[in-house]
Amino acid sequence: MSNKEKTLLDKLQTIDPRIVYGLLIVALIAPLLSPLGLPLKITPVVQKFYQTVESLKPGEIVFYSFEFGAGDYPEAEGAGIAVKRHLFAKGVKIVFSTTNDQAVLVLLKSLQSAGIPPDKKYGVDWAFLGYIPGAETAIAALATDMHATAKTDHYGTPIEQLPLMKQVRSIKDVSLLIVEGGGTETPTKFVRQWYAPYKVRYLQICISVVGPTLEPFVGAGQIIAMVVGASGGAQYELLIKRPGIAVAGMDAQAFGHVLVIMFIIIGNAAYFASKRGRR
Repeated sequence: MSNKEKTLLDKLQTIDPRIVYGLLIVALIAPLLSPLGLPLKITPVVQKFYQTVESLKPGEIVFYSFEFGAGDYPEAEGAGIAVKRHLFAKGVKIVFSTTNDQAVLVLLKSLQSAGIPPDKKYGVDWAFLGYIPGAETAIAALATDMHATAKTDHYGTPIEQLPLMKQVRSIKDVSLLIVEGGGTETPTKFVRQWYAPYKVRYLQICISVVGPTLEPFVGAGQIIAMVVGASGGAQYELLIKRPGIAVAGMDAQAFGHVLVIMFIIIGNAAYFASKRGRR
């Protein structure tokens, strides 16, 4: 082995870690700033979720229970934004609510990020009932009489004064239930209190660690479909043809993985080449 080759191997094995971390930072940030939209396979469960929303007709009522706290929300942010955009584009009426006291501000942020179309009026096209205390008791009560359970909306307006809520009193007026977040507990409560007695159509958005736990409900048909984590969100963004934060995140993840694999290959190649040189 020549001196030049030995020098190159030595440099590869003693490369400054700051260079590695610097390249990794660039590989992660660049796709976030300018997403490439790398090819992504659409899974059947995400396709089914999309088709269920797509089947809704203008004016139908969607009850949207937002249950994410600030800690879990970032992973599924892209999914939630994409689904809300799809719903507003379909022209359905949306009633938002939450049984998680930490979720109120997170939902408002999500709506701001989704961008409510200017032609959609609060109280007519959508409403937010706010935080409903009581956990499973509240979920059961909302199914039977929303007006008795939430006498005012999040902003303190009596829901009797909202034109939308004059059309919605109980689960019988709801065409579709969407639950965003809630870990493993809240979805099971909705299955018990909304699906089991009323057979309401139910879609779920959740983070990756929760997805496998809820799969049995999907297999049993109690939950029609799920969008899980950043990957599910990226697929949904592609389906509605509005790539966003989830697609950018998946691009960044792919570039990061490629760079790490490259460093592993280079490091191992240099190591084995140096052993042959010593022999």
